[in-house]
Amino acid sequence: MELPQTDYALAVLSIRAPIALPFNLGYSWYHALDDEGNLLPAHAESELRLQSLQELLMEWKNLLVLLQMRYGWPSSRIFLMGFGQGGDVALHIASLSQNRFGGVVCIEGSLLRQPANTLKLGTPVLLLHRTNNYLVNDEMWKKCKTWCKKCFISTESKEFNTIQPINLSSKDQMTPIMEFLANHLYLRNFALEQHQDIIQIH
Repeated sequence: MELPQTDYALAVLSIRAPIALPFNLGYSWYHALDDEGNLLPAHAESELRLQSLQELLMEWKNLLVLLQMRYGWPSSRIFLMGFGQGGDVALHIASLSQNRFGGVVCIEGSLLRQPANTLKLGTPVLLLHRTNNYLVNDEMWKKCKTWCKKCFISTESKEFNTIQPINLSSKDQMTPIMEFLANHLYLRNFALEQHQDIIQIH
């Protein structure tokens, strides 16, 4: 992903989900299996999943405070991006925060419940979805779009008619993300910074 000024002005923090799934199936962000060991789709009711998600969001809150207070990452320049469950988590983090993030990119994920916040939050959101997605069916996809439009100041969405998972190596599927970042990514004005009469105030 080649973005403007990424050689010297962009830090990327990739975080692995904390819960190990059985049989070396990978990792999960929150409780994700039903009693028979099958993945829970987004529309399924599960108090255990919501409790697990709530505990995770508290850990994320602590991490974001650390990034902002100790390392000086302003929330307005932090972008959250995730696939599937990672997208779920990114949306829920943004929906619970009064701080404006740079943006959220949710790929094949969804809000698992309607945000309690009734105010328009300043974080812009991009939702990417594909048809025939068992984990986020059409009904849940529509609910997610509606909830995001009520919760966030800007919600863009793109749906791909494919049975294959979204592939960011595809130009067609990557383009909406590049356009979203181009519109919301913070860019420094290096020409202005070269002026000797400009003083940076921290």
